[in-house]
Amino acid sequence: MLKLAKPDTAGRTSEPCAARRDRLDQVARSARPPLISRPADEARATAAAFAREFARLGHSPPNLMRLFADPFYAPAHAALQELGEVAVREIVAVAVRDRPPLPRPAGSLTRPLRQPRAPAG
Repeated sequence: MLKLAKPDTAGRTSEPCAARRDRLDQVARSARPPLISRPADEARATAAAFAREFARLGHSPPNLMRLFADPFYAPAHAALQELGEVAVREIVAVAVRDRPPLPRPAGSLTRPLRQPRAPAG
């Protein structure tokens, strides 16, 4: 006899269909999320925006390349895979070269926060 899943209060079955369950298992087993295909100019724009933002925060080119290589930053990582390392290095170099100076509070470099201590002696 065929065993049917019991419907919940909304009339849906409490168990997902076999195909959906298999797909969920496949996604859970995959080491990295699937990449979305997009035009190269969009990948270049994403990489440039990411590089500019993190360059403005003070990251150096090697640190930026490590961020692009990290799958945690999915859009930047996808751009690295689509454009290649050479193109991303060029984008990073432009972002670091053209970054504006970081804003500094008024007077932060002209006077110390505390008076220097006299040497003990």
